[in-house]
Amino acid sequence: TAILLGGILAAVSLVASAAGAGNKNAFGGPIGTGEFWVLAVAGTVVSPFVEEGFFRGLLQPLVVRSLGGTFGVITTAVLYATMLLPQYGLTPGWASLLVANTTWGWIRLRTGSTTAAVVAHASYNATLFGILLLFQGSRA
Repeated sequence: TAILLGGILAAVSLVASAAGAGNKNAFGGPIGTGEFWVLAVAGTVVSPFVEEGFFRGLLQPLVVRSLGGTFGVITTAVLYATMLLPQYGLTPGWASLLVANTTWGWIRLRTGSTTAAVVAHASYNATLFGILLLFQGSRA
């Protein structure tokens, strides 16, 4: 279920972000082959473990204890999404990340498992990179 939900959220996120804008590097140029694969591996393997480990594994349980389940999940999701605000600005893409983060928090709250949130986050990112690969065509 977490894998399916992650893929669905990624597809919705890409639509909200106007997918073509996602295939640029930090300097605004096209992402090269090597750069794409480094980002794809880091984004689907490393980032979900590190980010979910901190936000859902460490921070969310503390916030939930203080604010309760609903407000704890939302607060943690807003903190996570705020970290990405300089990169995205207040755009539909950022809003979709906030929704995805709230979903990952809800998964953590309902299952009691950080692993489930990691799987949903990893599948979200893998779907994003898969769709970007389609947009990149033979360049990646």
